[in-house]
Amino acid sequence: MRFQSSGQTNADSRYDYATGLAEQGDFAAAADLYAQTLEIAPEWAACWFAYGDMLEKLHRNEDACAAFSKVIALMPEDPFGANMHLYKLGKVGSADPSAYVTGLFDQYAPRFETHLVKALHYRGPETLCSELDQFAGQNRTFTHFIDLGCGTGLMAKALSGRYMRATGIDLSQQMITEARKSGLYTGLHVGELLHFLETQPDHSADLVMAADVFVYCGDLASIFAAVRQVLTADGYFGFSVQLPAVSTEGRPFILGDDYRFAHSWDYIQRLTEASGFRVQSKLDQSIRQDRGQDVPGLVVMLAPRT
Repeated sequence: MRFQSSGQTNADSRYDYATGLAEQGDFAAAADLYAQTLEIAPEWAACWFAYGDMLEKLHRNEDACAAFSKVIALMPEDPFGANMHLYKLGKVGSADPSAYVTGLFDQYAPRFETHLVKALHYRGPETLCSELDQFAGQNRTFTHFIDLGCGTGLMAKALSGRYMRATGIDLSQQMITEARKSGLYTGLHVGELLHFLETQPDHSADLVMAADVFVYCGDLASIFAAVRQVLTADGYFGFSVQLPAVSTEGRPFILGDDYRFAHSWDYIQRLTEASGFRVQSKLDQSIRQDRGQDVPGLVVMLAPRT
């Protein structure tokens, strides 16, 4: 991901050639060329990130960590997601992907729906609605629906006509711009979803949905607690999570090779109990594909425990 030029034509040309080699799978040659590029432009964060990515693919993990650390030193806001790579390599205890996710989806917004639905066969909103119907019934009208990570508004479209007021929250300004075009929301907010939830009045929403959002969050404990505080006694909390493709060795969640968080069902159960919910339904269901293969996932509907 190159956000800007290095300002030097010969460095840019080497970078682009190295990227072509990386796309062809020649990681060693790409790493060598990125290293040569950094001799010309040693303060170029994008090249340090690309170099680190190649080193990681070559299993030169210590060198990769040094490169990713250099990225963060040059750009502490971390728009490339270097911290996520350091987290996956075991060098930091937590990773905040918000800047990376914001940049990713700001660029992705104009083609988001077409790519997600047609290329990735995304079906999260429809699956969540189907699960909700089993308990709330198709005729229930919700007073206030909160859409966490609303994107362009696919969840609101799936629920259209079934709520009196809808509030969407997303990190990406461009996603919010697209969502506003739908005309389906009463309010739309740019920001981090936990902070948003914590600013809402207690028991002010009777439906909270999070479709394909928690893949960008690691620890969900604070989010579950905040949703419980916002939700009415007769409300519902629906969400999807990605399941780990490999053993988590007792860890509640892992960052996968796709740099999306996957959460264990044991962890979701513990959070459900701790935050005052009960499981209304649990569906083993993939809601999207990756490279033509279904991604293992769960669609879960919770209700407040009384």
